Amino acid sequence: MPNAAREINQGKRVVHDLVRPWYRSGRNVVADNFFCSIPLADELLEKTLTLVGTLRKNKPEIPLEMLPRMDRAEYSSICGYDGKITIVSYVRKPNHAVLALSTTHHDMQTEGEKQKYRMSSLPTTTKQGVAWIIWTT
Repeated sequence: MPNAAREINQGKRVVHDLVRPWYRSGRNVVADNFFCSIPLADELLEKTLTLVGTLRKNKPEIPLEMLPRMDRAEYSSICGYDGKITIVSYVRKPNHAVLALSTTHHDMQTEGEKQKYRMSSLPTTTKQGVAWIIWTT
């Protein structure tokens, strides 16, 4: 049996396959870091779907300032916004940053003693390891 070629952008393809029936519906898609990416966020916005999710740190489109570094203080956050996509990089322990992306949450309010941004806590509380469609009114 010949070796199958490794699929490029599999996560993005899977999300599009799952949400295709809901294009132009204004719903929100929540995805974990295997599926979520900045190019996917742009493509879903074109289909009038929003995206919230965590990002893997190895994505080439992630600004270097957002990546974990030893000189970033614990519980500190860096936010980036380009007019349609917000990315938050939250340091929950030394040299470990969690990256969250949203095309629907752009408020920069923190909560709790650990100063977590509300957006950065949303993906881990709403997803179950796969892409889900959130019904909105």
